[in-house]
Amino acid sequence: IIYILVKCVVPCLFICIFSFTLYKYRKTTNYVYILLSVIVVLMFMALKTSTSRWEMLFAMLIGIYFLKNSYPKIPKIIITIIIIITVISIISISLYKFFWIVKDVENPVFTIIKEMFFMIGSYFSGPVEISKGISMIGLYNGNISIYTFFNDFLGSVPWISNFIDQTDRINVYYNLYNGITNNSLIVPLVVIGFAYCPIFPIIFTLLAEILVMIFDKKEKLSSTVEYKYIYIYTGLYMAMCLGFNTQILFSVLLNPFMLLIILFKINEKITIRKK
Repeated sequence: IIYILVKCVVPCLFICIFSFTLYKYRKTTNYVYILLSVIVVLMFMALKTSTSRWEMLFAMLIGIYFLKNSYPKIPKIIITIIIIITVISIISISLYKFFWIVKDVENPVFTIIKEMFFMIGSYFSGPVEISKGISMIGLYNGNISIYTFFNDFLGSVPWISNFIDQTDRINVYYNLYNGITNNSLIVPLVVIGFAYCPIFPIIFTLLAEILVMIFDKKEKLSSTVEYKYIYIYTGLYMAMCLGFNTQILFSVLLNPFMLLIILFKINEKITIRKK
């Protein structure tokens, strides 16, 4: 329960504070509130900084989107600074994650940038990753069953995951095939679909891209910061469906998407003070 709620704290803090500074700016047109909004975005990015570079990148995209749409005359230099900070942060996270690659080299930053370029295929389900996945399916075909299908989805549901066999999941088999025991590699969505049925890769990808279009339309029709945030955030994950697996996408739809939508709906009905 604590884990679920914590995932909602950071976006709610960002939404509340950004909304407040935007409200004050519209009342006074004081440029101080633009600066405060920029600081809020940078703090939001800082709170999202972890070993997940996608979270950092998505936080930057959401922050820039809000700044440019809320303050059309915002200087381009501010946007450039935010992008530079993000790039530096992503390189720093990569240095931490792949310290074993750069610990004995003279220029670790250059080395990690070069490694990241070589790993683009891994991040976007390149042909090498797909071929590895197909070979993995052939090797573990006897272990993959209807139970594996349900484990892949229900294994991401809080509390229910306690009763799921976490060792019987496609991602686990993929990591075992690659000789890794900590499940750090993400099996491509296409491979997961192919493990169950040849038509599933198309279905999974179509569902994710349809959700992207739905969220995009809802974001454009929304007039409040909170709904714009959650539709953009979830839409970015769905748009990157080929780089993620069903476990990640399904968990994002459950939390924070569903939980925050429920919270925002409750927030619409409750008023602490009326004017």
